[in-house]
Amino acid sequence: TYKWKNEKVQAAMAVIDVNNGSIAAIGAGRNKKTERSLNYATSINRHPGSTAKPIFDYGPVIEYLDWSTGQTVVDDEYTYSGGGKIKNWDNDYDGIMTANDALGASRNIPALYAYHQLSQEQIKEFVTNLGIRPEIENGSLHEAHSIGAFTGVSPLEMVAAYAAFGNGG
Repeated sequence: TYKWKNEKVQAAMAVIDVNNGSIAAIGAGRNKKTERSLNYATSINRHPGSTAKPIFDYGPVIEYLDWSTGQTVVDDEYTYSGGGKIKNWDNDYDGIMTANDALGASRNIPALYAYHQLSQEQIKEFVTNLGIRPEIENGSLHEAHSIGAFTGVSPLEMVAAYAAFGNGG
């Protein structure tokens, strides 16, 4: 019953069995009428946005720094290392909260703060072990990875990365 804006809007999906890693389903796109056409689930890379936060920020700080989901973080004015301000989606701050609440509310500032607690090597190791290829510039990751703003991943790559959370690592 969903009404799409137009016939050009695309959507894709990928489903993996977290128990054995097999692909359970692929939705290649809308209105696919030809064989071997572009598969939006496997052949494109897009910015993952906030879905990157568990992979680049919270997963690694739990793994390497023993954070719990109850770790206290502060959602307040904050900057990138170069001094540029980072904002939340609502241009507001929510103050002291748990990492769990910050992730659930998709707060950008606590995500970047978590990212800053890690070394570049820890982040690279964590994400590449999940099958994600981060964007490397001059030998390092840029901080926008913390909120999913990089060259991107396919839906299949993201679901495969998330499968590690579903199967206990």
